[in-house]
This record gives sequence, structure tokens and C-alpha cells, in this order.
Amino acid sequence: MNKLFALFGLFLLVACGSDNQDKNGVIPIKTPELSDEATSNQNQNQDKAEGVFDEYLNVRFQDGTDTSMVFERIPMERFSRFRYRKLMLEKREEYWVITHPDFEFKMAEVEFVPELNQLQYADRDSTIVDGINGHRMFGAGGELPKTEFARLTFTPNGGDLKNIPEPVTHDLYNINLGGEGRNGNPQAYVLMNGVILMTLKGGAVGDEYMAMFMFDREGELMNRRVEVLPQDQETEEGEE
Repeated sequence: MNKLFALFGLFLLVACGSDNQDKNGVIPIKTPELSDEATSNQNQNQDKAEGVFDEYLNVRFQDGTDTSMVFERIPMERFSRFRYRKLMLEKREEYWVITHPDFEFKMAEVEFVPELNQLQYADRDSTIVDGINGHRMFGAGGELPKTEFARLTFTPNGGDLKNIPEPVTHDLYNINLGGEGRNGNPQAYVLMNGVILMTLKGGAVGDEYMAMFMFDREGELMNRRVEVLPQDQETEEGEE
């Protein structure tokens, strides 16, 4: 008889305790609500942490989605911007300059002169340009490009000018440098550890590309990606 009472009591205990369980038997834990002060402190801490580089980068897609991804896996066709404060872009005579208290990037594009380059065609009888100087080319759609990089330099504050090696830009054409402020082309961001991110959109109609660069605090290239963009791509505008 005592065993029957014990079993009945155990049944009641299990039945009452199962109200908050899901179908897998997991009891959800209620997240405590933060006070206004605690929420404010949490947001301030997140703001302070933004920019910390640990191989994951804060990214915003064109549909407004925010996420974190490693550099090599960012989908170019969906990319809108990195979620760090953009640096300023200025026009100085024929140069476009990305400015920061600790450094500056200076760049220019010039008219492409076919006679100064070795052109490769799709086949012997073709007029379709398949490569330039032995490299694949981005941004010309098989035609002769109109412009190419003239130079790209990095100068640390108080230091010597450094030419960025030609292989960083040798396959990019129709550069489309333009605009000023934080919504020009290219756009750049600096992380708290000194890593510099730069994005460039170039190309002709029907053959647009995006290039992403990652430099260290000394202006040395750490990584580079270039991809052709879909023709119907839309971009997010607005200064942040």
C-alpha cells in the first residue's frame, strides 16, 4: 500500500513539473529583464567593443541584415558595408585621399593606353580582350578599359610614403574613383587593432566588380578579394 502512495506521489510531481517543458523535455529559462540603466550600460559596452578584430568582421547585407563573418566568406553580391565607422575620402587635385589621424591612402586613375600594355584576345581572330599583361582583367567586359590605377600609396603619420605593390591592383580597370566624405568610392574602415578594410566598386555597365582589401597598420596587404557583381545588384545608400 505504501508503494502505491509513493508511486502516486511521484506521478503528481512529474505531471506538475512538466507544464513548462517543451516536447524535448527541456525547461525554458526565463531571461531576466534588464533595467533601463543596465540596458544602457550593456549598449555602451557593445559600442566600446565594436571594432575588435578576431577574424570575424561585422557586416551589413543589402537587405539590412547584420552579421559577423570571416573575410574570405563574405558574399560580395549581398554585401552593403562593414559595420564600423567609415573614414573620410577627399579629392586633392588629381588624387583621391583616404584620411585618418594615423595614416593616409592616396590613389589616382589614368586613361588606359593600349600601346603601353600587352593585350591578350579570346582567340586569334577575336576583338574580345581576354587579358592584359598576362593577367585576367576585371571591369571591362571584354573591351578595352577606359582607365586603370595610376598609383596607390600609403603614408603613416610622420613616416615615409610607401607604394602599394602593383599586384594589389594590376587586374582592376575602370576604377570609378569618385565622391567625397563617407560615401565615396572607395570606402575604408579602421579597426581598433589597426587593421584597415577598404572596398572598391569598379567596372563598366554589365561587368561591375567589387574589390575588398585588408591592410595592416603599416599598409602591408593582408588579404584581397575581387568578384564580378550581378548586373541587377542594388546598393544601400546613406552616410553612417
